Amino acid sequence: MHYQSYRTAIRYDANVGEYAMYLDDELVGFARTRLEAERTLHELIHELQLWPRAHAAYVGG
Repeated sequence: MHYQSYRTAIRYDANVGEYAMYLDDELVGFARTRLEAERTLHELIHELQLWPRAHAAYVGG
């Protein structure tokens, strides 16, 4: 089974006062703490990796 790799970045945004989360250079959200940002990105990547298999099972592929 092959998993796509993603580039992630977490940067503190002083204007917002939270950590900006990036996935493949796209802003995907903000988190109150760096740890929360790391966990959220990890969960998002996990969901993205599961989606093709779940979709294939749903449509019978």
